[in-house]
Amino acid sequence: MANFFGVTQNGDKMNYEDFFSTEDKVFCFDDLERCTIPINEFFGFVNNLIEHCNCKVLILADEKNIGKIYANSTF
Repeated sequence: MANFFGVTQNGDKMNYEDFFSTEDKVFCFDDLERCTIPINEFFGFVNNLIEHCNCKVLILADEKNIGKIYANSTF
């Protein structure tokens, strides 16, 4: 596997594979009620992050409008 390195603003080397890795990260999803992805697919993705990538997930949403794609639009 190739290593991809970059340089930070203070001149330190940074391994981008480690930086962009999903392992041990916290993901925050805001405005879930505005999401156009089917809710079951979204929760499948979240489940994968939690169970297989050892991540923590925060979801912020208006529960009454989850799954109503056009709830806040004039369409």
